[in-house]
Amino acid sequence: MRLRFVRRLVLFSFSLLLMLPAYSLPLQTVLEQAFAKSVRMQDLELQKQDALLTLSKSEAEDALGITLTSGNVSATYDESTNAYTFATSGTEALFALPNDGNTTISVGADTLKWTPSTSAYTIAPSASVSHTITYGYTDDNRTTLSNKSSELFARSTYASSRLSFSNSLYTLMQNILTNEKNLRLTEKSLADQKLSLQQNLQLQLIKEDSLTYLDLQSKISSLEIQRDGLEATRDLLLRQFESTAGFAWEGVEDIPLPSLSFKQDPAGNSSVQLKAIALQLAKEELALKQAEQTNRKLVVGGSLSANSSTSTITPDAITGAASAKLSSKAFDVSASFGTSYYPGPESFSSTLTVGGTWRNNPASASDSLTLQQLENTVLMKELEYNTALDTYLYDAAELSAKIASYSMDHRLLEQTMVYNKRLLAQTQILYEKGLATKAALEDAQFTVAQDAYELSVQLLKGLSLETEIQTMYI
Repeated sequence: MRLRFVRRLVLFSFSLLLMLPAYSLPLQTVLEQAFAKSVRMQDLELQKQDALLTLSKSEAEDALGITLTSGNVSATYDESTNAYTFATSGTEALFALPNDGNTTISVGADTLKWTPSTSAYTIAPSASVSHTITYGYTDDNRTTLSNKSSELFARSTYASSRLSFSNSLYTLMQNILTNEKNLRLTEKSLADQKLSLQQNLQLQLIKEDSLTYLDLQSKISSLEIQRDGLEATRDLLLRQFESTAGFAWEGVEDIPLPSLSFKQDPAGNSSVQLKAIALQLAKEELALKQAEQTNRKLVVGGSLSANSSTSTITPDAITGAASAKLSSKAFDVSASFGTSYYPGPESFSSTLTVGGTWRNNPASASDSLTLQQLENTVLMKELEYNTALDTYLYDAAELSAKIASYSMDHRLLEQTMVYNKRLLAQTQILYEKGLATKAALEDAQFTVAQDAYELSVQLLKGLSLETEIQTMYI
């Protein structure tokens, strides 16, 4: 009869094995497939590409701007002379140079007329240039800082999300393997309890109406409830894994040892760097606002135009002009000089114009309040930066403690596994000599198999810890 009960224990173990994956995938394969098939990761890739494209657009350098204007073209018929006069006006080419002085060059024609029947014409070409020189603080780095912040945020968010996804997979695999380990243990305990109950009844050591029998039945019922709960949890975990990874759970093997080397950076990680850039940006805003009160701008320009015509009403002439305007918050000063040359006697005509404006209260109350707000913003950004750095240093110290704790637990597990393997080998020798029971051998084999589950779970915990380290480096 005892052989029949042992066979029942074997059948329980066999039914459990049917629930577990027939084969396993290497951990690296699991991760690669999850990154390729996960909807979450596909969406993350698209978000990263969109962010970098937006950044590329904002970083595109200004190029030479050219504007061409055809002007108005007309044809006029004069009935008295039975002749047509063709004319254009407003024809212009405007060139805007991509420099800090906003240099613009204009080439055009005021009026062009031609009467074919009389060969009469009027030509008035012109050209002008303008350039701005600023004295004071002009290094506007806001766009550069903003782009740097955007790029750092996009790349760090992407890298952190990838690590977070890997960590979620590690956690799910830990839970699944822990569930399998507990399910195996519960199934074994349930089979052992049933076997013990049947043996005691067979040997008439207990009776079915005794308190001992009722106690054993209660333990069996409790184990059956635990088993059912673990099976329900397993179904839920498998659904969660498939939803996260994009494919069904097939087991895992070849879990590598985690790399847990960590050294904190005194400058912090990307979270701290983003706060540092925000502080620089706030200081830049303040510096530019302060510069509005003291900067001076000199706008210089010049033009040259000519007029040639066969008409006596419109004399030939060459006209040149130069201008300059110095502006600040307190005053404006401008001067311009123009001269025209007409062939013949008294051929020169020149004009000099000077003007200015002075203001006794250039800084308004609104400007003062704006400056105060910007100064407060700098102080707040500085506080946020210091807080972020303190948080990083605290998290780094906490992470170092986690690494030390994990290393100790891993060494203890290795020691336990070595002991259990040696115990199994010794039990095997004793069993072959008839000095140990088959049940003792099976228990030793079961313990070693459970150690394998525990090692896999702990290695996955170590890999989760490795992702924390990598996240701290981002």
